[in-house]
Amino acid sequence: MNFILLKKYQKNIYPIFDLGLNGINYFTHIICSWFLSESSYGNLNALLSFLSILFVSGVSLQFLTAKEVAKNEILNFTIIKLAIKYLIFIIFIYFLFSMKLKLFLHSNYFSLTILIFIFIFNTFLCIFRGIFQGKEEFLYLNISFYIEILSKFILLIIFFQVFKSEIAVLFAILLGMIFSFLQGFFYGFKRINKNFSRYNYLKEFSYIFISNFFIYYFTSVDMILVNYKLNIESGIYAVVLRYSQLILFISFSVITTFVPTLSKYSSSIEILKSKIKKYLLILLSVHSILLILYIFILPFTIKYLFGMKYIQAEKYLYLGAIAYVLLANCFYLVNVNIILKRKLYLYLLSFFSIIYIIIFYLFINNILQVFLLSIITYLFLFISLTITLIYEGESL
Repeated sequence: MNFILLKKYQKNIYPIFDLGLNGINYFTHIICSWFLSESSYGNLNALLSFLSILFVSGVSLQFLTAKEVAKNEILNFTIIKLAIKYLIFIIFIYFLFSMKLKLFLHSNYFSLTILIFIFIFNTFLCIFRGIFQGKEEFLYLNISFYIEILSKFILLIIFFQVFKSEIAVLFAILLGMIFSFLQGFFYGFKRINKNFSRYNYLKEFSYIFISNFFIYYFTSVDMILVNYKLNIESGIYAVVLRYSQLILFISFSVITTFVPTLSKYSSSIEILKSKIKKYLLILLSVHSILLILYIFILPFTIKYLFGMKYIQAEKYLYLGAIAYVLLANCFYLVNVNIILKRKLYLYLLSFFSIIYIIIFYLFINNILQVFLLSIITYLFLFISLTITLIYEGESL
């Protein structure tokens, strides 16, 4: 009876369960900071940031799958075929540049090999999660995430008893991903139409991929560049980033519940406009509460959670929060543009990503400057996305 009740209100309670999920995931990173040195913790976060860029394909396939299933109630096998072709291409490129990646990420070939296996399982796992999302089965989506995170958490505790290095974390992530994949395959495979469609999903996937790539690029490239250029401060920056990314986790869980509804009303312009404004106000309300916490409460928790060696992170916490609130709102507007099949926003994302990395490489010398650069970049990106959305909206 309780399970039936959960399914009835699963859309409303999804963000709550997702918040708990991210709490466990966050505590996992705290444990990593305890067992690893500052330098190793910085290197680990650089590897995870690079992995999140690889995960863009999975996120994009999940979005595409959710749209397809929301409209047709079943997933066409052509999307699976597209995923397989994409994987083969990326794996080839990955190993072709593996030597340069090893040097850039301060890593080794063993870690890079584990990363590619994580990437493969994540890609197919995201397709099954897209099926759950498209059918608004948010309870199964929660279960999928909990299997992955809880497995990773338990395995990490075990592995750290044997060897205290980045390898322990990567192995735990891989096995957690595999366990979640098996659950997704069991529940989601029956929702896949085994016949091929004449419809070419490549173009639509490309637009979604490019959109998500730039968002995940912004959440990852800073950590990678800090680890490469400001390695001494990378541990401090990683702690601030862990706090800041909580804003994204909360925002993404809320936005995830918006996507099916916005997709359904994509052809009903007046209703869609109303929904876009309503959801943006909800998001801004959540962010206002979070900013208060980041300014007045969370800085005092660093010494208790991460230890005194990371105490310097507390003076940067509010800056990281401002940057990621802006970025989360940019992510929401990008999703709206994807649903409306717009194109102009892609040029904005390209422009700001290039400007960001150029300024970082040429002028940034400490992590305070990194945060200021991020705030300015995301603020102007949000303003630009808002203007283009209004401007293109006149032609609706």
